[in-house]
Amino acid sequence: MNNRWYDKIDQNDEVLSKLRKLDKKCLSQVAKELEKIAVSIKAIKREKEDVPVSIGLERVKGLYMQNKNRRSYDKNDDLSSAMRAISTLSDDEYVGIIEALNLSIIE
Repeated sequence: MNNRWYDKIDQNDEVLSKLRKLDKKCLSQVAKELEKIAVSIKAIKREKEDVPVSIGLERVKGLYMQNKNRRSYDKNDDLSSAMRAISTLSDDEYVGIIEALNLSIIE
């Protein structure tokens, strides 16, 4: 049963599985790039006046009720921070990032 918002994203498990296989240095680099992408998207959205601000109740709960190490990616501080950053984006933006990441990580 998919209770969490990110469980509803088809490629999420596949991407997270690939990320777990990366060495710590590479994983930190990927995480930093994900955060940069999130910051860039948010900056662009701020320039537009009609962009909705809400990220959805499930995501807000996940951000504020987060239990450390509850999710596999929380075991790495860099990745945890990056996932929080991209999780605040719209569903389309998040899915686009996950799909691109899935294609770019070569096992």
